[in-house]
Amino acid sequence: MATDWIKRGEVLAGRYRVENVLGEGGMGLVVAATHVQLGKKVAVKILRPQLASDEEQSARFSREAQAGVRLTGEHSVHVLDVGALSDGTPYMVMEFLVGADLGEVLAQRKKLMPQEAVDYILQAAEGVGEAHAHGIIHRDVKPQNLFLTHRADGSPLVKVLDFGLNKDIDNDKTLTKSRTIFGSPYYMSPEQMKASRDVDARTDIWALGACLYELLVGEPPFEAPTVAELMIKVLQEDPQPPHERSPAVLPALSEVVLRCLKRKPEERFQAIQGFAAALEPFGSPRSEGTASRIANIFQTVQPGAPVQVMSFPRVGDSADAMTRTEATWDSGARREARRKWGLVFALTTLGVVAAGLGMRATWPARAMGTQHAVATSGSSRTTATTSTGVSPGTTGTAPPPATNPPPPTTGTSQAASPGAREPLDAGVATTPAGRPKVHQPAVRTRPVPSAPNTAAAPSAATPSKINDPFNIP
Repeated sequence: MATDWIKRGEVLAGRYRVENVLGEGGMGLVVAATHVQLGKKVAVKILRPQLASDEEQSARFSREAQAGVRLTGEHSVHVLDVGALSDGTPYMVMEFLVGADLGEVLAQRKKLMPQEAVDYILQAAEGVGEAHAHGIIHRDVKPQNLFLTHRADGSPLVKVLDFGLNKDIDNDKTLTKSRTIFGSPYYMSPEQMKASRDVDARTDIWALGACLYELLVGEPPFEAPTVAELMIKVLQEDPQPPHERSPAVLPALSEVVLRCLKRKPEERFQAIQGFAAALEPFGSPRSEGTASRIANIFQTVQPGAPVQVMSFPRVGDSADAMTRTEATWDSGARREARRKWGLVFALTTLGVVAAGLGMRATWPARAMGTQHAVATSGSSRTTATTSTGVSPGTTGTAPPPATNPPPPTTGTSQAASPGAREPLDAGVATTPAGRPKVHQPAVRTRPVPSAPNTAAAPSAATPSKINDPFNIP
C-alpha cells in the first residue's frame, strides 16, 4: 500500500476491513473495504490526520458528505455512512464502483465517437442537474470526476464524483474566500478563474462543455505550458470549433459546445435543462428524455429541504420522467388534497347509497298504485289494464293457479328496455259484487332506472386512485 497510516486488513470504526488503496491525493485517500458483518464491498474516503484539525478542510469534507446524502439519483455516488476514527479523523463510506473515469478512457482511446461522447455528457448533466436542483454547484467537473460504470443490464452509466469543492448557493459565506481559486484550470470558467466564490450554475455548464470538447477532439479547448498563460487564453480567446479539429463532429453539435464556452455567462445556456435539450438530438436513443427528466427533478426537488425517510415503498424507483421524491409525495399540500378528495368521495358514495335505499323504500308503493278497472257486462268480463300496456278490450280470464307464471301478454304496446324482465300478466277475476278477486299475486316489474355509477367512473374533478395506490388519508 502507498500509505503507512492505513494498514491492509485494518478494521475501521469496527465495521470496515481495509482491502487496498483505490486512490490517494493531497486531502486524503480512498480505500476499498468490506463490511465485516454484511460482507458488502464499499469505498471509504478518509481525510488525512494532519488536515483533520484544519477547519476549512474539515468543513469541505463534511460538505461533500452532505451533498452525497442529498443526491440520490443514479448519476450520483451514494454516501452510505459517515463517522470519525478513534483519533478523530473523519471518514465517509460510499458505494463501490467498478469501471474507469473518463480521463482514463481518453488516455486509452484518445477520443470518442460523437454519439457516445454526447451520451456520456448527457448522463453527467443529469447528475449535475440534480445537484443544481438542490442548490449545489460542483465547481470541479472534469473527465476524472466522471466515472464510467455499468448498470445491472450492462448499459453504460456515468456517475459524478467528488463534490468536495461544491458550493452551496444558499450557504457559502465562510468556506470559500472570495479571492481563492479552486478547480482544474483546463475546465474552469473565466469567472471561476477570477474568484471561485462568484460563480453559479453556468460555471458547471462551461465545464461540461469543456469535457465534451475534449471527448470529441481528444484535447481540451485551451492549452498552454503554464497556468498563467492558460488563464490568459481562457479569459481572452475563443476556442477553435470542434468540427474543424475532428471531421466526425457535425457543425451543429460544434455550435452547442461553443455556446457552453462563451466567456460571458449570460451568453451561455442559462440552465442545465437548456443545455441538455440542445444536446439531446445528437445522442443515441438511450439518451432520449434526458432534458425532461432534468426538468422533472427541478419540479420535485426543493432546494435546501431536509431529507425525509419514506415510510412506504417507493413507486417506480427508476430514472423515469415521472419519478416522485418522498418530499413531494409527503408534502402538506398533497396530504391536504388527499383529505379533501377523500371526503368528497365519501360524501358522494353516501349520497348514492341513500338514493338507492330511498328508491327501494318507495318501489312497493309505486307498484301497488297500479290499479285494474274491471267492468262486468252480462256473462262477459272485460279487463282494462292501465299500467302493463294491455290494450282495453282484451278479455281477461282467470289463469289456473299454476306454479309457473303465465306467459307475457302479446298485446303490449311498449317494448321492455334492454336488461329488464318481461312484464307478467296478472291473473285477475271478478266476484259477483264486481270486486276483483286475485287468484295469483300480481307480479309486475319495470325497467329499473340506472343510477349513475359514481364509484366506478370518477368524474374529471375526482382524482384517480391509480395515482395514489396507498390511498393515504
